[in-house]
Amino acid sequence: MICGCAVDEFNYGIHAYGMLAGIMGGGAHSVQHLGKGVLRRVVIRWTDGRMGIVVVGTAEKWMPFYTTIVTEKGVTQFQADTSQLYRALLEKTLPYLAGETDAPPVPVEELVEPELWALAARQSWQQGDREVLLSEVADDEGYDGAAFAQEYRRMKYPMKYPM
Repeated sequence: MICGCAVDEFNYGIHAYGMLAGIMGGGAHSVQHLGKGVLRRVVIRWTDGRMGIVVVGTAEKWMPFYTTIVTEKGVTQFQADTSQLYRALLEKTLPYLAGETDAPPVPVEELVEPELWALAARQSWQQGDREVLLSEVADDEGYDGAAFAQEYRRMKYPMKYPM
């Protein structure tokens, strides 16, 4: 399975990780950066042998969230309908947030796992593309928020904030 998008590695890239988690489920074991051409390629592995690949990064233009699923029964491809993403999210989460149900739509551990994958991927490429176990992701790992904000602003307003 391959999931991807192209805007940036984390802020939008996290949606590719989330799409993979939504299809494959949580419980991944390790993450490894496979290299970077225009976009970064990252493999996520489960202990039962399953694996998925995430392709994220900054490209010349926006690319939609997409996935390609390959099984012994066939190949399926789709793009997420971005006009429906937040509606679907709200329909699933508002009952919990409003106190109408005690159970969150997704257990917290599964909710944060895609973020751990992204942090492990960054740790992998910073350490020569080695395989990183999720248990190795340091509590203090994180993205540089100030650098992200500056790059986001430059991408959103290229005429006002050129490189």
